[in-house]
Amino acid sequence: ALESANAGTGTLVVTNTSNSGAGSLRDAITQANGTPGANAIVFNIAGSGCPKIINLTSALPDITESVIIDGTTQPGYEPNTVDLGYDGAQCILLRGGSALFGFEVPGGAAQTTRLQVEGIAFGGFAYGVFLAGGSSHRIAGSHFGVPLSGSNAMGGGVYVAGPDDVQIGGSGPGERNVFGNLAGGLFNAAGVLVSAGSERTESAHNIFGNKPNGVLEAPLDYGIRSDGSDGVFTDNLINNATEWGIVLGASATGNSLGRTRMGLPAFCIGSCPTGQANARGILIEGAENILFNTELVGDGSTINMLRVTGDDNDLSGNLVYGAALGRVPVDIGNTNPPAGNRGLNWPEVISAQRQANGNIQLLVRLRTGNGSYAILLYTSERRVDAGGIARCEARQYVASTGYTTITSATPGTNATADVIISLPASEFAFPLVTAQAVKRVRIGTTARGGDTSEIGNCVELPLFGDGFEAVD
Repeated sequence: ALESANAGTGTLVVTNTSNSGAGSLRDAITQANGTPGANAIVFNIAGSGCPKIINLTSALPDITESVIIDGTTQPGYEPNTVDLGYDGAQCILLRGGSALFGFEVPGGAAQTTRLQVEGIAFGGFAYGVFLAGGSSHRIAGSHFGVPLSGSNAMGGGVYVAGPDDVQIGGSGPGERNVFGNLAGGLFNAAGVLVSAGSERTESAHNIFGNKPNGVLEAPLDYGIRSDGSDGVFTDNLINNATEWGIVLGASATGNSLGRTRMGLPAFCIGSCPTGQANARGILIEGAENILFNTELVGDGSTINMLRVTGDDNDLSGNLVYGAALGRVPVDIGNTNPPAGNRGLNWPEVISAQRQANGNIQLLVRLRTGNGSYAILLYTSERRVDAGGIARCEARQYVASTGYTTITSATPGTNATADVIISLPASEFAFPLVTAQAVKRVRIGTTARGGDTSEIGNCVELPLFGDGFEAVD
C-alpha cells in the first residue's frame, strides 16, 4: 500500500511497478498534485535485482505542484562516482509509448512549480521529460534511451519548451545524465532541446551519443539543439550524432558553450582514436555566443566541423581537426554578402623563420576593416587544401597576441596590418602553423572578443636538428 499519503512530510512512496492503483507512480503523482508545496516521490519496490520496470499504457498526470521524483531511493541503486564515463547502477526504468512524454510540466503550471528528477531511466517515449511551464527544474543522474533492459530507444531526452533556469546535469559525477539511441521523434530528436524564449538553461557534464561508459556508440540525431538565450553548455561529451552534435539556432543569443569533447571517447590511453565523430559538428546560427576550449574532431569524412552564420560569435581558442579534405574546419561562409561573423577575413601567415636565439618568428598579415583584432596561432599536422589554398586545421592552440588596431580602412576597402610574433620553438607541437583573427566588440557594456575568422593558410615551420632547422 502507499505509505504516508502526506502525513505532514510531503513524502510519497512507490511500492510497485503497476501502471495505476495504490502504490503506483501514477497515484503518487496524483497525490503530489493535490498537496500544495514541495513533495517527494521515493521508491521502495520489493524484490531483488535492477531495474524495476514501470510500463505505462497511457500518459502520467501532468505535474502541477513542485515535486522531487527520486529514483536513487530504490534499493540497489548505485551512483556514478567516476569523472569520465559511468560506473553507477540505475534501478528505476520508466517505459512508455513513442507518442508519450515521461514526465510533463504543462504550460499552465505556475512559475513556482519545480520538477526535480534524479536517478530515473527512460525508454520508448517521444521525450523523457517535457517542460513547458514552471521554472528552475533540475534533471540529474538519469538515462535517456540507453539500453538497460531491452531496447529503450526513444525520440528525445529533455525538452525545455519555455521555462527559465533549467539545470540538466551538474558539477558532480552523480549528476551526470546519459543520452543515446534518440531518433525520429515527434520533434527534432535531441538529447537536450531548448525552445526560443527559454533563458539560462544549463547542460553540464552529460554524455550524448554514447552508452554510459562513454566509449560504445549509442547514436542520436542531435546532441544539443537550442534556440534559447544565456544558456551554459559546458563539459559535455557529444558523439555519434547523425545530424549535428550541437546547434545554436537563429534566436540563440548570449550562450556560453565550452570545455566539450566531440568526436572522441570519454577517455583513452595515449593518442585518442577517432571513430566517434558526429556527421556534422557545431552549427551556430545565432549571435553573441561564445565557444571556448572545445575539441571538435572529425573522422576524415566530416563535411561541416564548425559552421557559423550569425554575427559577434567568439570562436577563439578551440581545437578543430579531422575534416574531409577540401573542407575548412571553421566555416563562416566568406561570401558576398558574408554569411557569418560579418565575413571577417582570416589572417595570412606570410613567413616562419628561426631566429638566432632559437625562437620562431612569424609574420602574419591581416587585411580587414577598422577595429581592434587579436591573432591566435595554432599548429597542425594536416592540410585540408580548401579552395586551391593550403588551408590548415587547429590541432594545437599555441598563443594569442594582444590587440592590433586598424584605423585606415575606408568604406568598401580593407586596410592591411602586419603583425610580427616571436615564440620559443618548443611552443610548437606540430610542423604546420596557421592563424585565426578575433575582433574586439562591445556586447552591452562589456568589451570582449566577438567576430572570429576562419582558420587560415598553412606555413611549414623551419626544422632543425632537434625539431627545427635554422633559416639563413
